[in-house]
Amino acid sequence: MSRDASSKGPLRIELAIEGGLAHFPGLAKPLVVRTEDLPPAEAGELERLLAAARIFERPEEPDPPRGAARDARRYRLLVEDGGRRRALVLHDPIGDPAIAALIEALEKRARAAQNERRKT
Repeated sequence: MSRDASSKGPLRIELAIEGGLAHFPGLAKPLVVRTEDLPPAEAGELERLLAAARIFERPEEPDPPRGAARDARRYRLLVEDGGRRRALVLHDPIGDPAIAALIEALEKRARAAQNERRKT
C-alpha cells in the first residue's frame, strides 16, 4: 500500500505521550520525525505503517478510553503528508493492531533519538 497522489514531499509525524507511570508534564517533549531525515529503509517502514493504519481515514479520537486507569497513557499523533494533515488522540490500550504497531515504531525511534543525544 503506497501513499496516494495527493502526497507531496516528505512526511512529518509528531507524537506526544501524556500520562503513564513516572510522567512529568512539561518534561516530555514530543517526538518529531521527518522522513527526509531518515535512512530510506526506515522512512519506507514508517510510510508502510502509516498506510496500514489508514490515519487519514480515521476520526480524530478513534480509540476512546475504555475505563482506563488513572496512569494510562494518552497519545497525540499529528501526521502531515503534503497538503493533508490529521491529528489523532489515542488511549492505552490501543485496540487497533495497525495503529499500535505505528505507535510502537515511533516510540522505538524516540528511544533511539534519546540515546543518540546522550552520546553527544
